[in-house]
Formats: sequence, structure tokens, C-alpha cells
Amino acid sequence: MTSVRWAWLSGLVAALVVTPAYSQHRESGDVYMGAALGYHLVPDAEDELQGHLNADPETRGVLASVDDGAIGWGVYGGFAVTDELALEAGYLGNADMGITLRGRGASADVDLSLSGFYAAVVAGFPMPQTSRVYPFVKVGIVRWETETTFNLGPVTFSDEDSETDPLFGAGIDVPGVGTGTFRGEYIFFLDTDDDGGVNHHRFQAGINFTF
Repeated sequence: MTSVRWAWLSGLVAALVVTPAYSQHRESGDVYMGAALGYHLVPDAEDELQGHLNADPETRGVLASVDDGAIGWGVYGGFAVTDELALEAGYLGNADMGITLRGRGASADVDLSLSGFYAAVVAGFPMPQTSRVYPFVKVGIVRWETETTFNLGPVTFSDEDSETDPLFGAGIDVPGVGTGTFRGEYIFFLDTDDDGGVNHHRFQAGINFTF
């Protein structure tokens, strides 16, 4: 084999070894922090509430109207354990929803504020080096804090509750300028309440920076 062919073959092997065909936009040891704005949706909330009202003889005949979607903000941060795996934690800011109850000679307006802390494992998919989109999935748990305010004419009172649910998500990261990365994601929250409950959905977009 000629020296030219040896040189060509050596260069090809070196390229395959030194330059991987697939990569991630983060590396092991990276730390990232970001903020997001999203839409929180509880599509079955009205049916679930109406079912409870109809099941109780004292509230049967009361009609419920639920504003089952609200804009909510969030902040999050993570640590890349490997190029493809990160540990992430965040706070899902208040998503305020309204409920109206009418019937049996009375009416009430109810304000529901939902927020929570979460922890998750985020797994990214290796992509070709030319890719500008990096998909990921996440799985974790969320600790919800719910504050419900009842407005009964001149009388107002509040109640607080909390619960822990699993979450599952998927999204994409799109590297921007410098260390900035744009993120779009969907998160599904599975309600595990033994007494019945409703699942939550959240669509959000944000930006994070790697340090």
C-alpha cells in the first residue's frame, strides 16, 4: 500500500476516534439554570367536580363551571451526570384557576392556586453533530401545594392541601447564542389520589444557561 493510502487510512481512523458521530449539547459536569412560562391544563376538572357534587345529596343540583386552564411560570436547574443524563429540580409557580358554583338558591366563587416543587431524571438522545435540536425525556415526582379560597358573598375562607404525584415529560432543547438554550416541553402529571382525582398537563417554553 502506498504512503498516500496509509496517510488517508490513518486520517480516517483518527477522525472516527477523535470526532464522535453523535453528540450532546451538554457535557458531564455541566450545571444549567433556567426559567419557563407555560400553560397548565386540567381538562377533566369540571367533570370530576360535578360528579362529586351529584353524588352528595346535600349538593345534588349544584352546577359547577371550572376554568380548567391557567398560565403558570417556573424555574429549574440541573446537573449533567453524563453527556446524556441529568438530575433536575424545579419549582412550578402559581397557576390560578377559577371555579363557579350555582344552584339551590346559593352561589360561590372559588379561586384555586396550584404550585409545586419537582425532582426528575432527564435523559437526552445523542444526535448527529450537525443537529440543532436535542430531544429529551424526563421522569420524576412533584409535590403539589394547593390553596383554595371560597368566596361566599361577604364571607371568604381558605383551605390548603398537598399531595405527591409522579410526572413524565418530553421536549426539545435548541442551543442558542453562547451558553443559552431554548427549551420546549410537555409534562404529564399522573394523579394517584385514592379518592379520585384528575391528571394535569403542562405545556411550557423557556430558556436556560449552562455554567
